[in-house]
Amino acid sequence: MDLALALTLISLMGASQAVAELPIGLTVDLTLTHDLEFRSYDVLRPASTVGPTPRPLVVDLHGFTSNGDSQRGLSGWNTLAETHGFLVAWPDGLFSSWNGINCCGDAVANNVDDVGFIRAMVAAIGAEVGINPERIYVTGLSNGGAMSHRLACEAADLFAAAAPMSYPIPHVDPPAARNPA
Repeated sequence: MDLALALTLISLMGASQAVAELPIGLTVDLTLTHDLEFRSYDVLRPASTVGPTPRPLVVDLHGFTSNGDSQRGLSGWNTLAETHGFLVAWPDGLFSSWNGINCCGDAVANNVDDVGFIRAMVAAIGAEVGINPERIYVTGLSNGGAMSHRLACEAADLFAAAAPMSYPIPHVDPPAARNPA
């Protein structure tokens, strides 16, 4: 096969594999693989977010022993998103926990890369729907609050603000702060 034909075939194959746009409404059990683990999350895309304007995204993190579905029922972000026209993501932590450095459960014990997972999730959502990169926010309850503290420090380039719920500022510095490069 000559080079021109091969390049034409490759470009046609790429065009036929375009990413589908995230549908309107709640999409549950979206998955991605991060650090060889299947990770799941749900996303709400209100009808008011349709159009060319990039929209804000709120990442809402559950507490220890919980999951994204339960957090969605507790937090009320779905109603606010419908009213004000922004997207919301509810990811699931491995072992029903987040690696918030000093809290909680098996995610900390196994040094799970939750910062990397949440970055990958935001990128995956952004590949399917326009997100305003200057208006990505994170919040969380309890252990999710600990994780939102960590993201505020270690992913400040991604998140415009963090609003932890019912989790105090940690008494220890994250490893990156103790060992600056």
